[in-house]
Amino acid sequence: EHKIKTDTHHVSVRERVDYLERMMGDSVDRHAKEIEALKVSHSKVVTDAKAQHGKVAELVVLAKEATEVHHASVQERLAYLENLLKESTDKHSRHEKAADA
Repeated sequence: EHKIKTDTHHVSVRERVDYLERMMGDSVDRHAKEIEALKVSHSKVVTDAKAQHGKVAELVVLAKEATEVHHASVQERLAYLENLLKESTDKHSRHEKAADA
């Protein structure tokens, strides 16, 4: 009877150990898959971030160029107005001189 109890106990322990080993193995496999999925996801995030950085840098260059064009346009318009004012002043002076003569 003692031998039967001992054998039953060993079987029970063996079954429990087998069960725990299976659970550990399943857990390791599941974690390995999750880690691999995280690596893939991280890689995609890094790739997307680099692409976005490139787009932002491109937009900064375009904005700078647009500002320079606008600045040049303002300078050109200002020069035109200054020239127009000078011509008007000159014309006015000529008319005054002609009226005084």
